Amino acid sequence: MIARNIKLWFCRGTSDKTYELLMSEQKEGGSTRFTVIARWGRRGGKQSEQIKHSSYSRYSADAIYEQIMSEKLQKGYSVL
Repeated sequence: MIARNIKLWFCRGTSDKTYELLMSEQKEGGSTRFTVIARWGRRGGKQSEQIKHSSYSRYSADAIYEQIMSEKLQKGYSVL
């Protein structure tokens, strides 16, 4: 299940790229694991994907999610 999701866009000069950040929630037995995943690439092109964080702590996953989102917004990305 997707717990959080944001899509960002950067267009400046010859750059036209997207960045998607999502946090998924998976039940594992009696526990819940939270995974922060990033996807990026040229808009309309093939997207790369990387797991940025995986933890049983929602607080920890939220902190990583917020940090990455803040960094991208400071670099000039806009919310799609």
